[in-house]
Amino acid sequence: MNLLQYLFWEDFYTVGCRKIQNNAALPSENKKGEYSFLKPTVNYWYADPFVLEKGGKTYIFVEAYNLWLAKGEIGVTLFENERFSPVKSIIVKEFHMSYPNVFEWNSKVYMIPETSAANQIQLYEATDFPYSWTLKKVLVDHIKVVDTSVLRTKGGKLIIYSKENCDNGKVLWFQLEDDLSVRRIDVSRVAQERPGGNPIHLQNEIFRPLQDCQKCYGNRLLLYKMSSDFNKPEALAQIVDSNCISNIPNRKYNKVHTINRSDNYEVIDAHGDFIDKIKAFRKVFRKLRMLLTWD
Repeated sequence: MNLLQYLFWEDFYTVGCRKIQNNAALPSENKKGEYSFLKPTVNYWYADPFVLEKGGKTYIFVEAYNLWLAKGEIGVTLFENERFSPVKSIIVKEFHMSYPNVFEWNSKVYMIPETSAANQIQLYEATDFPYSWTLKKVLVDHIKVVDTSVLRTKGGKLIIYSKENCDNGKVLWFQLEDDLSVRRIDVSRVAQERPGGNPIHLQNEIFRPLQDCQKCYGNRLLLYKMSSDFNKPEALAQIVDSNCISNIPNRKYNKVHTINRSDNYEVIDAHGDFIDKIKAFRKVFRKLRMLLTWD
């Protein structure tokens, strides 16, 4: 990396949302969907979208990456009339957070964000949906995993799985019980890539989005078809990359690493590298902040 890239070249993500019909086809180059996009701002870019429809409204939860502090926060936006409301940060910690996996379980709304920086899998509960959340429980302690995803089985069980955040890390599987305890379960013969969203149920089949990081981080999504018998091998069914996303205005995005669906909406993110004229000022700001807060 040369000096100009170091000072002015920045990663940015954007979040896209499109309306879908029941059993809508997955995004592909042959049949691109028209998405509305949540544009980055001077202070934040947005990634890792999860969508939840509740009370007749559509909420999209995102990683809101604070460009000044170089860490992620959890944010939410209301999607109405193909437009996003301003993102509101709802969970902000001293450590990086991302991948705000939000779901309903036993008549309550929960979230399992990525908290690998805290060496935990944390479960949050909505106390005043969608803006107020409290840490309900540490599901698993002393563990460094990323992108915990949630699978609902036909039998009504809730399975969570995460990727170990280390070289050659494996995907770890747990069953979430009604009392919010978890127990480790043995799931073999499944793909070991990093999760890229919750499984998509489509025409009585289950597609598990995983990130293809062979070439680089978050390069594209691999959608594996999985069996209701977790110990049967998965089969690669489809690839989703930036060529599957149309109408991104005025920017060239080259990677995709998260996809999620509700009954009526699909959300996806896309990555690109762009000139950031104030990146150097942000670097100076972080250095000064670190020196001023040094114990």
